[in-house]
Amino acid sequence: MNNAEFLIEAIDLSKKFKIKTGFFKTDYVKAVDNASFGIKKGKTLAIIGESGSGKTTLGRTLLRIVEPDCGKIIYNGKDITSIKMKPYRKKMQIIFQNPASALDPKMTAKQIIAEAIGVHKLVKDKKEENEKIANLLNQTGLDIKYAQKYPHEFSKGQQQRITIARALAVEPEFIVCDEPTSALDMSIQSQIINLLMKLQQDKGTAYMFISHDLALVRYISDETAVMYMGSIIEKSTSAEIYSNPAHPYTIDLLNSYSACDKAFNFMQFKSQPHDSAINKSAEQKGCAYAVKCKYAKDICRHIKPTMSQIAINHYSACHLI
Repeated sequence: MNNAEFLIEAIDLSKKFKIKTGFFKTDYVKAVDNASFGIKKGKTLAIIGESGSGKTTLGRTLLRIVEPDCGKIIYNGKDITSIKMKPYRKKMQIIFQNPASALDPKMTAKQIIAEAIGVHKLVKDKKEENEKIANLLNQTGLDIKYAQKYPHEFSKGQQQRITIARALAVEPEFIVCDEPTSALDMSIQSQIINLLMKLQQDKGTAYMFISHDLALVRYISDETAVMYMGSIIEKSTSAEIYSNPAHPYTIDLLNSYSACDKAFNFMQFKSQPHDSAINKSAEQKGCAYAVKCKYAKDICRHIKPTMSQIAINHYSACHLI
């Protein structure tokens, strides 16, 4: 899949975490399982899936905030899987899902934003730094008078705006947006989305956009990848995914919002309980969704499907397609 047209590319990226299963017993859970995809400059790839599917871990692993166990990360044609990341931190940023844990409680909003600017030496003097900070706060819907306040003095929505301002401060080429607007009211959501899209239009910024809001994802993204239990099980253009979903899980996921939430949000969605006749070990051997899929056959329970092309720019990992 290595292709020079991609700004950033993941090749068979995997990450597992050790968990305790009892006294003196440990096991591993695969948070990301052989994920492969590419994002072009100036484009947006949306990652959708129910809570716990591995979306956030995928984004953090791609930026090497969490180190991958195996696989490759290619940025602008260069393998950055094992090299020092400092030169790339300016190019690759993240907007964290939980702003409270992402902000230093001992630093003011101004200091938080100024730290990123100072590390990468983006301004000539203090005056230019102050102007840049004021502009960033204004862009994200915060008045300059809040610059001297500490994170605990802000609402969750205001904290999120600070994390967005910090990410934008270094003018990155690629941003992982992990539920960037979930804590914001509708008017500020619109302001932030318009800002992100303007950056993309003016500077060619690329995004990985993680969200439960299907209406927002459909509006902002060029392509969509669907994750289930750490695996990308379907990917295509966003228009194709929403009009012609192929994988049984994708169909269940997209159908859930119309039945459960008029806002097209599947935050509370959980796929149906599995058939008790199918044991959990089969889930590990074959398709992860086989234990819950009403169409599953023996091959689904014993052999993991590989991603295959089912239409132009449409790929799915399912034995039945």
